Amino acid sequence: MHRVTIVGGGIAGLALAATLDPQRCEVTVVEARPDRPPAGTTLGMWPAAMGALETAGAADAVRHHGLPVDNLTVQDVDRRLIARTPAPEGVLVSRPDLLAALRSAVPGSVTQLTRTVTDPATLAHETRADLLVGADGVHSVVRRAVWPETGARRVGYLALRGISPEPVAGMTELWHESRICGLSATADGQTNWYVCGRLSEPWPTHEGLGRSAETFATWDDAQAHAVAVAAARRFGPEAGAVISATNPAGVLRQEIWVVPRLRSWRGDLSLRGLEVPSVLVGDAAHAMCPNLGRGACESLVDAAALGRELNAVPVGGSLDEALDSYQRRRRSAARRVQVASRVVLSLSTLRRGQGLRNAALRAVSRPSPTDDTSQPATPVSP
Repeated sequence: MHRVTIVGGGIAGLALAATLDPQRCEVTVVEARPDRPPAGTTLGMWPAAMGALETAGAADAVRHHGLPVDNLTVQDVDRRLIARTPAPEGVLVSRPDLLAALRSAVPGSVTQLTRTVTDPATLAHETRADLLVGADGVHSVVRRAVWPETGARRVGYLALRGISPEPVAGMTELWHESRICGLSATADGQTNWYVCGRLSEPWPTHEGLGRSAETFATWDDAQAHAVAVAAARRFGPEAGAVISATNPAGVLRQEIWVVPRLRSWRGDLSLRGLEVPSVLVGDAAHAMCPNLGRGACESLVDAAALGRELNAVPVGGSLDEALDSYQRRRRSAARRVQVASRVVLSLSTLRRGQGLRNAALRAVSRPSPTDDTSQPATPVSP
């Protein structure tokens, strides 16, 4: 059997552990904080991601806890339709429910260790790994150990996010000036929301709390909530009411980081004169801007693709061909999504020319004759 050590017990790591054949692979998953409550934000599962969840044995649980969706709607601040993109057979699911579904799908034969990994080589030695998998996110220690010059890069944007008890119908993303705001219904009748904008620009004030976004790490919960509410009110009364109703302790503030383009997702980790094959999955390989809602989806597709390749390796056979095939199948495809997500972030936060942009997108989207762009469209989340 091949001994596979997976660093990271998030979406990509758990999906891979659930996909690998216990008859062919002896799997160890190492996670620093497995009991940490996951952020309660909502993720869109596109058809390819649902296929990957089927492979992992977690799709039924995701459907049970999720909300079916069929399109993504973008509107301007006056709630006029800008674009509507079909998303057939999609499912909107909370991150906690997705992780719970994946954990339940992981076979009991998998060894799960709680540890902060600072030296991947030592871990590979201790677990006698035939393959070390970096599923440890944008700041991956595995990636930096194998490819030292690939540290995560700042994009220059701040995202404020949370869950509100104030309900909305469906989902929409609003574009206004250089910020965006998303409102999405959840399966339990709440609302997942986010506000995103540039760190370099002053954010709206609220009750005298005008703040530079570059100081967000120093904000306490009340300050972060106040800034989010002030920003949301620029998008209309519904957005303001939703975010105002959010518990300040639940407002997440996160800078957006991405992984630079990697020439390879597979390499070798030096270990006492030997080379341990290593490979990346998920955000460790391609952390991207969140604007296409595809980060978690691409992580799941990575896991399914790598799992299929490894499961096809004969017992005692070489892993090289499987790793090469996985990289050919996934690296270019994920790179295209990376680039597209960055383009959409820039397009949605234009400082100037929003009217021209909106007109061009309306023309491309070609809404049906029944769409009344002077009224709010019925939004459904990706």
